[in-house]
Order: sequence, then structure tokens, then C-alpha cells
Amino acid sequence: MPEGATPEIEAARDRVAARLERARHVALGRVVVGTAPGDVVAARRRALAASEEAGRGPLVRDGRAAAAAFVDRAFAGQGFSGTWAMTEMAVSVARPADRAAVAEALADAVTADAVEDLIDGETMDVLRATWADLDASSAIPDPGSISNFAASVTDRRRGTVPSLVAAAALLMLGLFGVASGSVLAVAFLALAAVALGNALRR
Repeated sequence: MPEGATPEIEAARDRVAARLERARHVALGRVVVGTAPGDVVAARRRALAASEEAGRGPLVRDGRAAAAAFVDRAFAGQGFSGTWAMTEMAVSVARPADRAAVAEALADAVTADAVEDLIDGETMDVLRATWADLDASSAIPDPGSISNFAASVTDRRRGTVPSLVAAAALLMLGLFGVASGSVLAVAFLALAAVALGNALRR
């Protein structure tokens, strides 16, 4: 145990580290979060004040900074995706305000972890609520992404007719690619064959 640390501070440090580690498995970059409402801002102030009184201010500040850095990296890595029309094109799926709001949501959850033994249950729940929603939700697929388009036509839960339509669309794109000399033609034709085969099996 580091000099000057107490069991309570070490436990808080472990909770913060666990939160940041778990955040690595949350799909970001495609989410939209609104500005924190007044009750969240008030809860944040209470938690920050409690952390300073208990000597956990540095832990909270470091945790919030780590949360912001993590979210920045996540958005930078996932914020753009090639589209099915032209792979060199990309679509932005988040605004700077969205990034800041997501960073604050994770930072608030980290803050709650750092001071959960110092604050009331309502304050703790308010601080964790937004990030808990993000943690529990699945990623929103990129509009027009190749991976999403391919998944939609090979999903066995979808009906035969939509799959046939998707296969026909892929076939047309492949033929167009052949005519234009595109290197993507083979990929589109292969996807069309897979989609058609799945549809016929159903």
C-alpha cells in the first residue's frame, strides 16, 4: 500500500480502475448523449466536494482525466467509417458536443466509484445513470457501412424476400463494378452469392 494511503482510498482506487477497464468493452464513437441536466451537475458538485474533504481529490481528478482521454481515443478510432458507396468516403457520426457529453458521463461514473462510501445512494445513482445506459446498450451501426450492410443480408432472422432484394442489389453493384473496372466488384459479387445462398436455404 502506498505511503499515506488508507484501505478506503485503495478500495476507491480499485473501483476507479475497474470502471476504466470495463469501459474498454463499451462501444463508443456512434452514440449521442445530451448535455448533463441540472440534477447531474448538482450531484457532481456534491461528489467532488466529498472527495476533497476526504482527501480523494487527486484520485478523482486523475480518474476524470483518464476517462476523458479514453473517450477521446475511442471516438478518434471509431468516429468515421467507410460507406458502401465509396470506401474512401467517410461519415461523421458524432459531434464534438457528443464527445464531451460522453466523456462527462464516464467521468461522473468514475467519480461515483471513487466516493461511493462518502455520498448518498441517490447522488451515486444519478452520477452513474448515463454511463450505465451506454454500458448496457449495443452500438448503433454506422449508416451505410459495409459491415452493417453485409450483416443485414446474411442475418438468418430476416425474411427471404428482403434477403433476395439485398442479393439482387449486391449483384447489381458487382456487375457495375465489373463494368467500371472496380476492384470491389469481386467483393460485391461474393456477398451477393452468400446472400442469395442464405435466402434460398430459407
